[in-house]
Amino acid sequence: MCTDIDEEAIITGRNFGVFYNHKPGVRQYFENIKGISAHFIENQTFEWLHKFYKWLSETKHRKELSTTQPIFLDQNGNAVAAFDDEGQLILFLPVENIEGYTFVHPELLKNSETRKFIADIGIKQPSIKDQIYNIILPQYERGGEIDTDSHFMLFFTYYCKCPNGEINEFINLIKQCEFLTYYKHGDPHPHHGRASSMYLPIKELTDYFETKKDVRFIALDEYQNIVGREANEQLMSFLTKLGIKKEISIVEHEIDYASSGRDDLPWCRSTRGMSWKETVIEGCTEIMKYILDTKDERKSVVLWNSLLKIIERCCDKWRSLEGVLYGTHEYFYYSPQCKKFTSSTVKLLREQPWLQDINGKFVIPSKLHLDTISEIYDTNSDWADSLMSFLGISNKFSSEDDCNLTDVQREKIALADKLREYGIVDEADLAEFQEFRRRKEAEKKAEEQRNHDAHEGVKHFENKDSTEEFDHLFDDSDVSNEGSSSKSHGKRASCKTTTNVIKDIARRTKDKPSATKTAAVEDGEDVDEDEFMPSAVDYSKKIERAKEKSAAEIDRIAYFEELHNKATQLTQEGKYTVAWFNTLLEMESLNSNEANANSKEVSISFARVEREPGTERTLVLKYPNRYIPQFMEDLADIPLVLHMGNQKKTIAIEVANIKSYTLRVKMKNGADIEEVDLGSVTAATIDAKSPSFLWEELRKQFSELGLADDFNMKDNLCENIEFVFGPPGTGKTTYLARNVIIPMMKDNPECKVLVLTPTNKSADVLIKRIMELSGADSSYEDWLIRFGGTADEEIEQSPVFRDKIFDIRTLDKNVTVTTIARFPYDFFMPDNSRVFLRGINWDYIVIDEASMIPIANIIFPLYKKAPRKFIIAGDPFQIEPITSVELWKNENIYTMVELNSFVNPKTKPYQYKVDLLTTQYRSVPAIGGIFSNFAYGGVLKHYRVADSQRHLNVDCDLGVKALNIIKYPVSKYESIYRAKRLQHSSVYQVYSALFTFEYVCYLSRAISINNPGSLFRIGIIAPYRAQADMIDKLLASEHLPSEVDVQAGTIHGFQGDECDIIFAVFNTPPTISSSKEMFLNKRNIINVSISRARDYLFIIMPDDNTEGISNLRLVKRVERLIKSTDDWNEFLSSDLEDLMFSNPNYLENNAFSTGHQSVNVYGLPEKQYEVRTEDNAVDVQIHRDAPEASVSPTVLKTSKMHNNGVVDQEMPFTEEPGLKKKNLVVKERYPNAIEVKVSGAYVGRYFIVPYKGKLKKLNLKQFVSMFIPQMRSGKEKLIPVSVVSEDLIIYISKENYMKYKKELTASEGIELRKNIF
Repeated sequence: MCTDIDEEAIITGRNFGVFYNHKPGVRQYFENIKGISAHFIENQTFEWLHKFYKWLSETKHRKELSTTQPIFLDQNGNAVAAFDDEGQLILFLPVENIEGYTFVHPELLKNSETRKFIADIGIKQPSIKDQIYNIILPQYERGGEIDTDSHFMLFFTYYCKCPNGEINEFINLIKQCEFLTYYKHGDPHPHHGRASSMYLPIKELTDYFETKKDVRFIALDEYQNIVGREANEQLMSFLTKLGIKKEISIVEHEIDYASSGRDDLPWCRSTRGMSWKETVIEGCTEIMKYILDTKDERKSVVLWNSLLKIIERCCDKWRSLEGVLYGTHEYFYYSPQCKKFTSSTVKLLREQPWLQDINGKFVIPSKLHLDTISEIYDTNSDWADSLMSFLGISNKFSSEDDCNLTDVQREKIALADKLREYGIVDEADLAEFQEFRRRKEAEKKAEEQRNHDAHEGVKHFENKDSTEEFDHLFDDSDVSNEGSSSKSHGKRASCKTTTNVIKDIARRTKDKPSATKTAAVEDGEDVDEDEFMPSAVDYSKKIERAKEKSAAEIDRIAYFEELHNKATQLTQEGKYTVAWFNTLLEMESLNSNEANANSKEVSISFARVEREPGTERTLVLKYPNRYIPQFMEDLADIPLVLHMGNQKKTIAIEVANIKSYTLRVKMKNGADIEEVDLGSVTAATIDAKSPSFLWEELRKQFSELGLADDFNMKDNLCENIEFVFGPPGTGKTTYLARNVIIPMMKDNPECKVLVLTPTNKSADVLIKRIMELSGADSSYEDWLIRFGGTADEEIEQSPVFRDKIFDIRTLDKNVTVTTIARFPYDFFMPDNSRVFLRGINWDYIVIDEASMIPIANIIFPLYKKAPRKFIIAGDPFQIEPITSVELWKNENIYTMVELNSFVNPKTKPYQYKVDLLTTQYRSVPAIGGIFSNFAYGGVLKHYRVADSQRHLNVDCDLGVKALNIIKYPVSKYESIYRAKRLQHSSVYQVYSALFTFEYVCYLSRAISINNPGSLFRIGIIAPYRAQADMIDKLLASEHLPSEVDVQAGTIHGFQGDECDIIFAVFNTPPTISSSKEMFLNKRNIINVSISRARDYLFIIMPDDNTEGISNLRLVKRVERLIKSTDDWNEFLSSDLEDLMFSNPNYLENNAFSTGHQSVNVYGLPEKQYEVRTEDNAVDVQIHRDAPEASVSPTVLKTSKMHNNGVVDQEMPFTEEPGLKKKNLVVKERYPNAIEVKVSGAYVGRYFIVPYKGKLKKLNLKQFVSMFIPQMRSGKEKLIPVSVVSEDLIIYISKENYMKYKKELTASEGIELRKNIF
């Protein structure tokens, strides 16, 4: 038996065991040792314990062993450990007035060495967090009597100190705890409850709920006194996160049919159970009863105003209050069914006399008009029309003589007015109209039976009976009194003629309206004519053609109206039925055709063509004359025409790829442009056929699903859907490749996976990520397929790119990546047999970037296919789909399943699995924290640390932080400060565009000077295309350093992209409203804008004097979030103008803005920027050499340039013979040139010439690049210059000249260096 004992055996013990001793070569046995036990420690003296602790403290290993062993005595003399098995501290240093903890025995702390040992292993006083998590929260879990009074301050104190990443977890733990004090009306005694059951005691709510005695109001005054007024903002934030209600609740409750006593509830046959529930406004019943009992006009106004607030909060253009307040009867008949009914709150508000008229009488709402409702109600707010429409209040003025009419009389008058509008003036007319309708129906049935062709149908339509019918319908018999004036008679005669024309056109319309355009009507026979012998006009034929065109147009209008009314009704009744989808798909298809009614092609012209570096067949087309439609990526074999002076060259494009305002195109044959000088191309045009077939094919395939019109596609979604929720920078594409797709291929010998993306670009990105992650393993070539068009030459040249003739059936397993638009119609075609994508039995279907995909495109595969699983990846808080029909423009899969929270992801109709990607790898923590708190509840973790931020190395006087706010002025009346619209849609503001351009150029040059050889990417994002386009074209006019790559565009051009520096230019429309439809009030636009930045974020926004600035709720929220950090700075644009140009009003003084005249003749602009605007265009002329003030070139002076004018300074000097003429030439050419003394590489007197733009425009001679050393902040800075020695000129950029002007013009002169060292 071996009795060797080591320190680990002494402290922790050792079990009986066997080991082989190599030295004697025998097997030996360990003796069983209990080690230090709790019982042993409890029986030792304090003196022995102090010696024991001293021994333990001597080595690190002993300390580590002792942390989880019961070697300490607590306050009750029991042996305890310092930490539990999970490493949580369970033994603490004593604290006065705190119970519930295990504390170190006081006697142990009397020895200084023991105290040090206890501190060394990590025993300390309990923190607030410890108290909350270990003592307080378990009390609430156990239930029973709890003294909650002290808990609030502990919770609040920890909330104020809690790290952002832990706040939501903490709030979720305590929000269900009933620790908040509240009071009820008329009850002076305090009660305790959870936050979500209480309201904030603001006046609007206390006035409204005064009649409902059981409403809980939090004791706000008491808590404000506890925390102090200075902490009121944190208090309100704390209470809001806990769920305190600040607005009247819309609540849903179950209805007991038997005890309800209601006869308006529907009862449908059900083979299973049934239920009734409805949504109501909390407190509405009580305040209504009070109004009816007391006739209290004050409470009536309170209810009116409360309803306006509810509409503002819950309703929009397509959702009325009736769409919020409704009841549902759920039952089962072959499948789950649902029937809606009117909510009791709606009936109460519409049927009770709770509103006053102008006479002070309380009446039901439907008896009121706009001019008869009392003036005590607000009828001028943005939401008043919606409320009045909901209540049935007419928004028209009542006539004075019908005030005393009964309801029946009013209805009859309204009906008579409507009939009179259609020419029905008496009973005979009405009978004739009824007979017309009867005959019309009979005629329609007969026509269907006879199956006449179009010509026979027209002939039948023009028979005598039909003519008589239309005559009766539009009968306006001219029965005049003898006293009628000739003027009246003339007017009636004119109306008679008009009516006859209308009758004739109406007879030509179809029985059933149609959107089909009739064949073009021939304009007439070909006849000989010239200017001296014009042809005669046959008015009968001209009139005939006009009538035919009018009839066809009326048919189309009627058809569009039918569709729109149907879609609106279906949207109001409940979205997502098959009929809703089919109707909107038809509207989308028709609109696609309508957009190209005059031409079946979309024509786009580009101003510049460049070859993409590193490629042979890829061109980049820049500066388009119109928006590039997304469908360009779904087309193939597009002709591209290059215009070079009088010559043209047409080349074939195989595929296109859109990026913001550029189009990347891949030619079929790179040899097509081998001899073409792309610099000589003046324009490039594309005429592409409109892809209306995409919508039409989807509509056709949708209808072939064979589902009933009332089938709800949301309620019947499949259960096998998983979501991957990937916020910005969380590596969603990498996650799909590494964690989803590649494992599927490794784990399944037979597996077919289809990946659908919204664009070719996103498909290519996923393909390349799979290839990159595979590394040296090329086995992906056996299963990865890129189907469709790709603009990536690397992918195209790899084995993964497959064309249509590939036989996908030969692969046991594959991952096919393509765009979702191809799913309904595209196919592989091996051996001339079509293998449709929609026909293959896929095991998994993965849908990427789902937020960008229109809901119909994504619903179709969900119902068409039945794989093992659908995996839908994306972010509902980023880019929404692009559709043309407003009724579903923001609809995607996320709105359908109601996945609208990252912190608490809930879905319908099932609680689907949602994988949350919580670590963002893109941005430094300062920036990541902004979009994390803005859209994702503050739960995102940050992979990067603050020290990883790229340094700009620019001078400290620029003041650039990670987060920067620049505020610019906006005025409704002053030219460049005015916000304007192009064709009543896209918005721009000249000043913010010019400022952003100038500041980005200024910053770019500063970066270039201080970071030679590095590359910084700068992105400029604007919400409106007009603004982004203006900035983009301004940048195109400037030659920026090679160290920076600057791109400008809208959020769609930056989706999935990132830059080192982002400028988010939040320019506003002419009127800033609070509408949620305004771009700057859309969460996805703001979120994408602020989450593209890696290292630096600039927010360029209107200043605080801008009218309506408070309506920019989301922008102001971003501002507050930025200012809650430690790494931000704020600038006024005028201050930065002063920095750049030494003039805070430089842009205003050097820009001239006017409208387009009917005739414009452009000469050399007098201002640096001349801007001409009209409804559909903006022209900006840039003149870099425009004088800021005039200086006589004949006087030999140097001119020190100021932006508020030119100050001339006489600087006499001694000229060498032969230089006088040269100096005069320089002064004539550059009046603002400054003469300086030069030493170093060159010696003598030279002229410094500041310039903007490209130097080659000023100087065609050979120049030498040199440097001027200057000291700034104790460091030497090297200013790059270009020297033309023969002219004695030193060219320097204007930005650097303004920055170092004082040093450059000093009397001691400057030094020129040829090299940096």
